[in-house]
Formats: sequence, C-alpha cells, structure tokens
Amino acid sequence: MKRKLLSVILSFLFVFSMAISVSASADGIEDGSTTISPRAHDVEAKRELVNTQTLVKHPIGYAKGQPSNGTVFPSYGGGFYWVDGGFGNSVTLNLNLGWGPISTSVSVGSTGGTAGYFVSAPVNKPCKLFVYRDLTCKRYANYERLIGTSKWWFKGYNTVVTPTRNYFEVRLV
Repeated sequence: MKRKLLSVILSFLFVFSMAISVSASADGIEDGSTTISPRAHDVEAKRELVNTQTLVKHPIGYAKGQPSNGTVFPSYGGGFYWVDGGFGNSVTLNLNLGWGPISTSVSVGSTGGTAGYFVSAPVNKPCKLFVYRDLTCKRYANYERLIGTSKWWFKGYNTVVTPTRNYFEVRLV
C-alpha cells in the first residue's frame, strides 16, 4: 500500500515537472537564432538624425501681456521691454517642413519683467510688439530592439525645434 502511494506521488511529481518545462519553453520568443527567456524583454533604443532645416525669421506672434487694443506711448523714449519665456507664454506652431507638417510649442515671450530686450515704439500711436524667431528643426528616426538580438525595429519619427535668434517688430494696431 505504501509502495503504491509512493509510486502515485512520484508519478504525479514527474508529470508536474514535465508540464512546467513544456510551459516555460512555449513562452520563449524565437528570433530565428536564439530563444529569449520571458523575463528578458528589456529593450535598447537609438535615434538617427534624418534631416536638419533652419527657418529664418519665422513669425511667432504678438508678445503676451499686451492690451488687445495696443499700447500708446505719449512721449519719446517709450517702448516695449521683452522677456523670453515665463508662465503661459507659449504658442503652438504648425510648420510645414520639407519632410511634412509638424506641430510644436515655442515660447513667445512677454512684455514687462526684469531682464530682456528693449524695443522703441512710436509716439501717440497704438502699437503692439510682434516676435519673429529663427528656428532649427531636426528630424530623428527612432529605433529599438530587444537586448541580445541584432534586428532594429523602426518606431517612428520625432522632430526637435530649437529657437536660435529673436527679431522684434513694433506694429501699429
């Protein structure tokens, strides 16, 4: 009786251990040359520069913080003091580049503040400060692969837009 019980238990353990090894091999990923264990799903990424384009004196928009009907300076020596960045001072641009349209957010800047640029304005005429920028646009192709494999998979493009120079114009309203 004890031998039969021991035989049944050993048979059960043998069958159970075979089921575990079959299950583990079914979860592995075949890439044609090696099997990757189920826990080895770590990926590495790379990006390659595809194209660079520079937009010169691209119109950004009116500086933030100005009255809608403009500002009137009653005497000579008046003007706008422009400050880059700040909270809520960005605008979304839709750029149509050689490789297709993109959308990005660029800081417009604002009037007022403690550090920036002074732009003279006309006397007794309502006006607003308008901002232009040189933009450098770089397009990258993104790839990733499972660590331990050799094939890179294309994951898409991304574009990085960097403002490089500011231009200012006082426009009459």
